[in-house]
Amino acid sequence: MWVQIVLGFILMVSFWCWRNIKFIKQYRRLGCSYTALPFIGHAHMFSGDREDIMNTFIKFAEDAIARGGVAPLWLLGDYHLCLADPLDCEAALKNYLSKDKLLRMIRLLTGDSFIFAPVEIWRPRRKLMAPLFSVRSINAFMSSFSKQSELMVDQLRTRADKEPFALWPYVNALTLDAACETVLGVDLHSQLDPESPILVAMDKLVELAGDGLTKFWFQVEFIMKNHHSYKRFLKQQTVIRAFIDEVIRKQKERSHTITMNPITKEIYSLEDETKSVSLIEKLISLDGGLKVGDAGIRDEALGLLLAATDTSATSISFVALMMARHPDVQEKVYNELQEVFGDSDRPVTLEDLPRLKYLEAVVKETLRLYPPASNIVREADKDFLLPSGVKVFKGSNLIISIWGVQRNTKYWGADADQFRPERFLEGPLQHQNAFLAFSCGQRGCTGVQFAMMFTKTAISCILRKYRVLPAKEGDERKHLRLLFSVTLKEIDNFTVRLQSRENKLV
Repeated sequence: MWVQIVLGFILMVSFWCWRNIKFIKQYRRLGCSYTALPFIGHAHMFSGDREDIMNTFIKFAEDAIARGGVAPLWLLGDYHLCLADPLDCEAALKNYLSKDKLLRMIRLLTGDSFIFAPVEIWRPRRKLMAPLFSVRSINAFMSSFSKQSELMVDQLRTRADKEPFALWPYVNALTLDAACETVLGVDLHSQLDPESPILVAMDKLVELAGDGLTKFWFQVEFIMKNHHSYKRFLKQQTVIRAFIDEVIRKQKERSHTITMNPITKEIYSLEDETKSVSLIEKLISLDGGLKVGDAGIRDEALGLLLAATDTSATSISFVALMMARHPDVQEKVYNELQEVFGDSDRPVTLEDLPRLKYLEAVVKETLRLYPPASNIVREADKDFLLPSGVKVFKGSNLIISIWGVQRNTKYWGADADQFRPERFLEGPLQHQNAFLAFSCGQRGCTGVQFAMMFTKTAISCILRKYRVLPAKEGDERKHLRLLFSVTLKEIDNFTVRLQSRENKLV
């Protein structure tokens, strides 16, 4: 009996080694600074809490930089290459379109949303989704960004000139309200109701999806679907899907008031051409071509809602935290705001944003150091030789380390780890994809303009009313503690102090 078990085990290991021999040879040739254990590989390094996991990804990013841009690793028998050079990353993202199975939990959340969908679904749907992100479409959302940001600033009044507090809940509610208005065409008012069922459900869904990304045993589907977290996930998902289904039903009732200009391809309201049309209304009006149906529209709406809410909230929160940690930079931004707005209380308009050049550099520098998506994953469906000379074998997986690319001293200099917004005002980058916060290639982020407009608007509104200060004196000199999840987070929920502008510095 035991002899048979041992022989079976030896045969299983031998077969695995034979099947993966090309990966094993490359792994040994490239070298790795960290020990891979039998069967689980480097998965033991990803078994801690979310801070530990983020630190592990940083270690592999640094290892990749030190080795010329590529570092190999094993996760539960699957072979990965971690890339941290923009040339290799650009080539990989252009040649590989399939997103890795590590995103399984997010796909369960968003269904077949084109953002995370398999290539066979993504390819036809990108044609459907492209008109939604035209410049004119996104520009029409400016009034929503401004209105919701001003409401957040008003909500923050009770926190100003008092004790430190977590900024995240306020920014999270802001981005959900703006996303519901622009994506779904509904006013959720979660900023006025922190117990809003949709706000609570979205928070829990993102948290549970984060479990799927950070607990390596969830990559085994049988284990994941029999875990108590998965049942809670489905419960919250039902709440969100029911909400979106009801929105779709109501929007379809009035879809006859939406039409497309046959020349410009812009979608507008027949009742009022100046009125902004939500993304879901546009999606419903475009659905005739591909017939994705209500389920497909719901998946796309959920994917857009997640992207517009969580990534925007992360970006805004990190920029605010950088302002607290760099008062000299904050003062420069405020001076620029004074040049544009003076002492007026008027709303931020579309015409104001191009004038806020230093603020834009601040936003980009923040996204460089703290990208909301610190990694992008791809599956290799063919052999390909990277510009660095490293061969990607079919069947392997790629981790595009945005964190590593954007801190690679070869492209950013010896001060790559320092916060210096001026670098974005000093001329073109050494390589256009050394800044990869919005990815690149065919599956690059389509919401770049949405994110930049929203972030600049929200930060403008905050800084015109308040100084952002560290939670405690000396915090600005401490290393930021980060959490890996659906998007990058700060361990203390972006805790800061606010001081009203009319008050003197303390």
